[in-house]
Amino acid sequence: IERIPEEWPNRRKLLRLVVAASIAKCPKGEASAIAGATMAVLEPIPKKERDAQWYMALGHAQMQLQQYDKAISAYENAKKKISKLGKFDFSIFANRSVAEMKAQLRETIDSNIEVAKQHLTVKDKIPAVQARLKTILEAAGFKIIRFINNGDGPVIAVCTHEVDGHIARIVVADEKTLMTDMPMPAVELGAPMGMLLQQVCSIAIPTDEAPFINRNDWRVQTLDIVGRKIRAVDQRLNIGFSIQFTEDLRLPFTEYTGFVIIEPWDAAGTDIKTVELFEVVPLYKEEFEYACLYTFELLFNRLQQTDFWPMKTTRENSCLSSDWRPLIPKDQIRPLVKP
Repeated sequence: IERIPEEWPNRRKLLRLVVAASIAKCPKGEASAIAGATMAVLEPIPKKERDAQWYMALGHAQMQLQQYDKAISAYENAKKKISKLGKFDFSIFANRSVAEMKAQLRETIDSNIEVAKQHLTVKDKIPAVQARLKTILEAAGFKIIRFINNGDGPVIAVCTHEVDGHIARIVVADEKTLMTDMPMPAVELGAPMGMLLQQVCSIAIPTDEAPFINRNDWRVQTLDIVGRKIRAVDQRLNIGFSIQFTEDLRLPFTEYTGFVIIEPWDAAGTDIKTVELFEVVPLYKEEFEYACLYTFELLFNRLQQTDFWPMKTTRENSCLSSDWRPLIPKDQIRPLVKP
């Protein structure tokens, strides 16, 4: 890049392509690698050539690293540089005026700044959520081994219970799931009148694995997905809440295509009255198909015939055989008596 004449109009366009190519080589989902690839291209650019697009790319890299205050500063610098952009910077948009493109760029930057501020707000609340989660879990007989660093994502912790010594749990909670003012009759939960139980989702693991659980563990990443999905729904959780991915998406490092939330499977979980604890069960594609035909309740009967608990990266697919599939496709079955 340094050897290309400054007056060459496509110089900045080439810079953007180099950044994109560097990012394309990164492992999917590796935020630090994406940020590193971006910075490797940006840093050699002399300060006098760092235009609005340079600062926007810097902001994107810092967003990947969850350095939201630095990202906001980079985006603000990008806004200051917009006025210096010329027609060559927007040459790929032949049908748009420079003024229109500058206005759109400012709008994009403002949107990015707003997102970064929202992330900062969430991140500031994490210590309080951790403290609240620790309090309610200890009241239920759990002992938190440690919290997992999850950036501005939902709070994730590894804990054990005095009743089941051979089982540990990875739990996830968010400010939303620890709220007690969401509309739902407390009587339905079996709690004292006027009290709503805080909700916590978990995945059971063998106790000997607990010291080695980190942010890269697929079960931690699964609970991160669960927690973020919970943030997106405007209601309390219920048994049977499920997410099935489309196309070729899978839970990280597994062949599971989604998950369902059920009642706890162990003695400690079923006996707890002070916290509404849920079990997150990853499912294969065929198991979702079975549940669609016969309900999740019947699927759990099949799961009990396999060694599915505590959760493992791979396990027997309870619906891999074809013994449950109807001989006639469901959409072709007609009732003998018309309603």
